[in-house]
Amino acid sequence: MGDQPATKKDLATLQKQIDELSKALKNLTKSTDDTFAERKTWFDDEKKVVHEELDDHRKALDEQVKAIDELGKWTEDTFAERKQWFDDEKKVVHDELDGLTKSFNEEKTWTHKAIEDLKKWVEGELKKLQK
Repeated sequence: MGDQPATKKDLATLQKQIDELSKALKNLTKSTDDTFAERKTWFDDEKKVVHEELDDHRKALDEQVKAIDELGKWTEDTFAERKQWFDDEKKVVHDELDGLTKSFNEEKTWTHKAIEDLKKWVEGELKKLQK
């Protein structure tokens, strides 16, 4: 192109390249969104399993408490310690889940921003070429 004005053929070629790049960016965005949707589904499924396991542990603990009460073999202090241990473990699991959720959301935000930045850069370069 250089110092000569762009011809219609040059502009048509440039427009075709822009259209191809736009399509590629749309495909990248869709692919990224699909990947995040799959990861979120997996994460939600894993979170559900963890909650079900916690519920199972809670039921088992409740059954143990009932048996202990019936048999009278354990003191209230021992029960309180076991309950405290369970509650502490539950908090750790929830803190880990919260951290993973935050990390997932940050990665998704960063990826979308990177795609938008790339799109803005391409548009800026296009404007420079069209001048």
